[in-house]
Amino acid sequence: MSMPGGAKRSRLRLSLRARLALLLLAVVVPLTAFTVLRRYHDYRNELAAAGQKTLELSRSLGIAIEKDIEGRIATLVVLAQANSLAESRLDRFRERVDSVIYEQLPGSHILLLRPDGQQVLNTRVPDGTPLPARVNLATIRRVMETGRPAVSEVFIGVTAKRPLVSIDVPVKRPDGFIPFILSLNPP
Repeated sequence: MSMPGGAKRSRLRLSLRARLALLLLAVVVPLTAFTVLRRYHDYRNELAAAGQKTLELSRSLGIAIEKDIEGRIATLVVLAQANSLAESRLDRFRERVDSVIYEQLPGSHILLLRPDGQQVLNTRVPDGTPLPARVNLATIRRVMETGRPAVSEVFIGVTAKRPLVSIDVPVKRPDGFIPFILSLNPP
């Protein structure tokens, strides 16, 4: 067949094999692209779900820790009101503290501190052992200023020689004076 102007029309003829290969590519490439995009979308959704679960777990753990600390503070507040402590009978107070630790706070240690940080009683060591002053006084100052319980940052204990957190509660007299701070070092 002739074309006007004498040019011949050449037609690109593909073999059956080439046509089948193109047909296969026309099906496989979009399917592969769809699969990759779908997997990426699923990955993003799973990543978001994992992040959400981690956040929920963190919140739950925070609430559990807060409730545990509140319970320990309540125990210390009750101990701070002990008659044996008000009467300065430290031997009887030590017995009570040892009993509370055994029954309610296993592995913990309780200290009785003066406002200057000097330890008066420490259940970590046997009775009668010379006791050093606490080096970390920030929480004691906060308790003295506010008259309320406080939880410390992590610090290295003078007696324990390891990282500790203390829960400090004021020991108040009826007139509001705070002669001591009762401190708990959880395990």
